[in-house]
Amino acid sequence: MLSSRTLAPPRRPPVPPALGGVVGLVAGTAAQCVAWLFGTPAVTTVGLVLGAAAAAAVATVTTAAGAAVAALLCWALDDGFALHRFGELHLAAADRHALVGIILAAATAHGIAVLVRAERVAGGRQVRRGHLERLITAPHWVPAVGSRGRLWS
Repeated sequence: MLSSRTLAPPRRPPVPPALGGVVGLVAGTAAQCVAWLFGTPAVTTVGLVLGAAAAAAVATVTTAAGAAVAALLCWALDDGFALHRFGELHLAAADRHALVGIILAAATAHGIAVLVRAERVAGGRQVRRGHLERLITAPHWVPAVGSRGRLWS
């Protein structure tokens, strides 16, 4: 059985939720600007794919709340500027499908990132369920003091 004292927190802490939203806004804006370069017929499909990729990329480095904020911002940018012009947000069928797709991409990427961080912490050993739950829900940007009084980076 593995002691919880031997498990270190992740070496690179995730981005806090507020900063994750800002990064999501910038990434979503960049994705929609690139989508506009493809021209009018393809802007809706390319915008959705790039918006989902931007939300997923941000979700890998932030907390669950930051991933949700980034996904919603990427959807708003995609819906307002790729599906509809002039920043108008709608909730028709295509808009809801885009929302679900972007949220699923961000949630999947965030879940994989959490599991990868847990694997790195455990060093390939089996992790107890309680420790994994604490790892998922704990704010990772707060430094923790190790068993010998050192700060983990």
